[in-house]
Amino acid sequence: MMKLRFALMFVLFSFVPHGVSAGSALQIRTDIAAFAQISTERNSETKKKLALDFERNFPKSKYLVEVYIQLSRILVSQSDFSTAKQYAEKAVTAVHAMESAPPESADGAWHAWVNTLESSARSNLAWVNQMLTWQQQQVRSSVAGRRK
Repeated sequence: MMKLRFALMFVLFSFVPHGVSAGSALQIRTDIAAFAQISTERNSETKKKLALDFERNFPKSKYLVEVYIQLSRILVSQSDFSTAKQYAEKAVTAVHAMESAPPESADGAWHAWVNTLESSARSNLAWVNQMLTWQQQQVRSSVAGRRK
């Protein structure tokens, strides 16, 4: 167990860019650790709480788009389709914010990563919209069935 903790700490520290202040490094490590915890959590209620905490604690995180996507999927699984759509839309908006304000160190790899994020966010929004439409059709057919 100790080796696993050491390995995780090593991985987290290796993502800290050179020249980052101690406070910023702590923020980055916390950001990465929180995202990793969300990504590995299996309980949907716990994952939802972690994602909402992440949104509140790391509003400018580069992982926010992915957290929004995961949260929208959790909400669909809980049949909360309208809130899922809101978070899917937030993911698309967050990608656009990243594109409009790239970091000074943005290179081709960063732009490719953002393009991939945008594609994922748009695909996720389309899927959530399909699920919302399906849910609305189910409600309509259920109501129509009762009228007969």
